[in-house]
Amino acid sequence: SVMASTGVSQAPSAGSSPVVASNEIWYHKGMSCGDKEYHKAYGQRHYLDNKDRYHAARDRQQKRARKVLLELKAGGCARCGYNDCASALDFHHVSHDKEMTLSRAIKYGWGEKRIRIEAKKCIVLCANCHREQHHCTKKLDTTPAVVV
Repeated sequence: SVMASTGVSQAPSAGSSPVVASNEIWYHKGMSCGDKEYHKAYGQRHYLDNKDRYHAARDRQQKRARKVLLELKAGGCARCGYNDCASALDFHHVSHDKEMTLSRAIKYGWGEKRIRIEAKKCIVLCANCHREQHHCTKKLDTTPAVVV
């Protein structure tokens, strides 16, 4: 299809899709919808012009994700029952198919559904129980340390 003199595209020819017609209009105007450098520059410019909006959206997403983790910590430590301070509660991965820590998942912008899936691989432990869990599961090195 070719743009009419009015600037409105004509109906695509038989066997042509609307996407092809749209691309033909872009090419007619001298622009390529596949121009990577143009789109890269546009995206960078858009980000710089709207940085506050991008940061606000990221902050809202992270706040929602942290709220999910607080909700999951509500039951307290699975081992001793400690529940005084949510900041003192950790997620301990019990399965070996851990993708990443939940705090890092928040930083990387994971959504609520994905966070809940990863949290199902964990138990909530207080900081003390978590340290004991890791200490007791590792073999202790019994060789004496060499002091210099």
